[in-house]
Amino acid sequence: MDYFFRDTDYSLIEQHAEGEEEHEEDGHEDEHHFEGPTEFKNDAKEYGAIFDLSNNYFSQKMVINIADEDISIIGAEAFMNPTDNEEKSFGYYISNQLDRFHIDFGIRHDRISRSGSLSHEDHDEEGHEDEEHEEEIEYFDRDINNTSLAFSLGTDISDNLNLNFGYARVERAPSAVELFMNGPHLATGRFEVGNTNLDSETSNNIDIAFEYQNEGFFGEFTYFKNDIENYIYLRDETEEEHEEHEDEEEHGDHEGLILANYLQNDAEINGYEFQLGRVIDLEKGSLTLSFARDSFLASSRMAIIFQE
Repeated sequence: MDYFFRDTDYSLIEQHAEGEEEHEEDGHEDEHHFEGPTEFKNDAKEYGAIFDLSNNYFSQKMVINIADEDISIIGAEAFMNPTDNEEKSFGYYISNQLDRFHIDFGIRHDRISRSGSLSHEDHDEEGHEDEEHEEEIEYFDRDINNTSLAFSLGTDISDNLNLNFGYARVERAPSAVELFMNGPHLATGRFEVGNTNLDSETSNNIDIAFEYQNEGFFGEFTYFKNDIENYIYLRDETEEEHEEHEDEEEHGDHEGLILANYLQNDAEINGYEFQLGRVIDLEKGSLTLSFARDSFLASSRMAIIFQE
């Protein structure tokens, strides 16, 4: 049995300049206005164990992984309230050579718990416009169970050519950022808003690969197709949408940043990867020359906005 334990404590403090402003009344012009510092903290503990159950007939292993992660952002750029994430994963893998075919199969079950909150401004009634708005905090607990599996079948067509077929069904839970993000993210120049109603992504992936090797020459060609249900993506608000909602009180100006929302929709990605090359033996080593190309086509019902 192999096992490990990690205990990490990460902390980063950043200071951002808000920009140049004129302060004519004080006689100070074009000075930088600095907001307070922001502290990013990540405390995580992770334990894992691998049990080797191989015998004369099969190569097989069981895996257990347990992780607990606390994320907090405190200060001027606190774009997300503190979150607590717990993940437990259980996996099984088996591999075997059957005559001309090599078979691999793996399955993993994840039990994920994410706890976080969103802050909303509590707008006072009319007549109290000059008073500060109190924050109203809404708490969320998400328990998500996912199961993923993968299968591959490989065979040698000849002494120099190998064929491999793979299929995988992968479920991915939304991250804490995708669920609970709610504030200005200065690194991206956006006011990012998470979505507590996001479901897990489910990806069905198929790939077929050919590999060739002969006297220093090599080549690879892979075709892949990915069908993704509930694909999670970040979408920028268009200028038309901003103008349509800018008069609404709850919409706000988002501190002058682009509003971006986490959404999800179905997507499909098809493509190929191609590589040719040769290994040349030298007196004190070798030289590898290769040419590679890849291409893919993505289609979905997502409204994707490309920013120049």
